[in-house]
Amino acid sequence: MADFLLHFFTNKNYFFKVKKKGIVLFAFLVLYMRISGQDTEHEQKVEALLNNFMNALLIADENVSAKEVMKYTHSSLHNANGTDLSDDLRRFSFKKAHENAKLYHVPVKIVKIRKTSSGALGSDKGDFYEYYISKKNADSGLPSPIRIFISQSGGEPKITYMGGL
Repeated sequence: MADFLLHFFTNKNYFFKVKKKGIVLFAFLVLYMRISGQDTEHEQKVEALLNNFMNALLIADENVSAKEVMKYTHSSLHNANGTDLSDDLRRFSFKKAHENAKLYHVPVKIVKIRKTSSGALGSDKGDFYEYYISKKNADSGLPSPIRIFISQSGGEPKITYMGGL
């Protein structure tokens, strides 16, 4: 051990090679921690979004439920006036999600996250993810995807697709 320490501190080339590797390793560690922290922040926001969304779907009155759901969906899913969900969404995806919401855990249990693409929604650029949430009873079927748009500008995540519920 003493020979190693003597060689380490007296051989400048060896000391600097080890030092460079340590700096590079440290830089990667810091970068990883920053990236991981951002993902965790997004995941916490999305989990809160999904819980609020599912609670809104569980409101018995369909009209009241639709108004509450609008808070969590992207404006591209709203009608031209921005006063309600679009007619097609209301008659199909929302209706199915409203009827099936009782089959899912609240708070939600996210079992899979998959980035599907990057792009723009209107003038807003960001990333699209599918968050798969599990049902209360596994016999009721497989986990279902809800598509989420996360803006690069730092806005709140919004739901862009609920048809899987």
